[in-house]
Amino acid sequence: GEVVVRTAQLKASEQAFRQLAETAPVGIFQTDADGARLFVNGELPRLLDCHPAEVQDQWASLLNQAQSTTGAGMWQRSIESQKEFTLETKFLAKSGQRLNLRVHAVPITYETGEFRGHIGIVEDITEFKVTEQKLLLDKVLAASWANASDFESAIALILGHIGRIAGWDFVCFRSAEQCPALATGYVFWRSEDISDDMVGSITSSFRECELPADLVLPPREPFAGYLQIPVVSRYERMGTLELAMVRHE
Repeated sequence: GEVVVRTAQLKASEQAFRQLAETAPVGIFQTDADGARLFVNGELPRLLDCHPAEVQDQWASLLNQAQSTTGAGMWQRSIESQKEFTLETKFLAKSGQRLNLRVHAVPITYETGEFRGHIGIVEDITEFKVTEQKLLLDKVLAASWANASDFESAIALILGHIGRIAGWDFVCFRSAEQCPALATGYVFWRSEDISDDMVGSITSSFRECELPADLVLPPREPFAGYLQIPVVSRYERMGTLELAMVRHE
C-alpha cells in the first residue's frame, strides 16, 4: 500500500513539475544519471532553434560551440562527478542567428541519496550581454582617447576594442580623401582567424561596396556580415568605419 501511495505521489509531483516547466520563459531539461534526456520543455527547442526530436543534436552543438572549447568535457565531468554544471557560451543557431546562452544544471537524488541525474535551465542572455558590451565599450573608448599619444594611435586602440568586445573579425578605419586624418590612409585590427591574404580580400570588397550612409550590406563572399559607417565631425566626413564578420568553414 505504501508503494502504491508513494508511486502516486511521485507521479503527481512529476506532473506538476512538467506543467510548471511548460509555462517557464527559459529552457528546462531533466536527465538521467547517464546524462540522457528524460524531459525537455517546449521553450528549449525554441531557444536551440530546432524540432523537439533534434534537441539532443543541438545540445551537442551547443557544447561544442562553447568558447572554452571544453563544453562537452565539462558536461561529461559533471555527470561522472555528480556535480553542478554551469556554462556561458555563444551559440550559432541553424537560422544563422548568434545567441549568448547560459546553462545551469544541478544534481538531483532519490530519497536514498542515490544520484538520479541533473535538472537544468538554458536561458538566452543575449540582450544582457549586448548591454554589458555597450557599457564596457564606452569605458574603454574613453580610456583610449585619454591614453593615446596621437589620433592614429587612438584609432588603433579603438578598433581593437570594438573587434574584441563586439565580436567582429575585422575592423578598419579608412580616412576620407579630403580629410587625410591618417598618415597611411587607413588602420585596421583583425582577429587571429584573419590571414594576410584575407585582409586584402576584405579591404578590396569594402572599396567595391562604398555606401553613402549607415547601412548593413547583404552577405557576400568572404563575409558572413559586414557594415560600413561614415564618420562625420562638424559636418565634414572624416572617413569610414568598416566592420566584417568572416565566413568560417
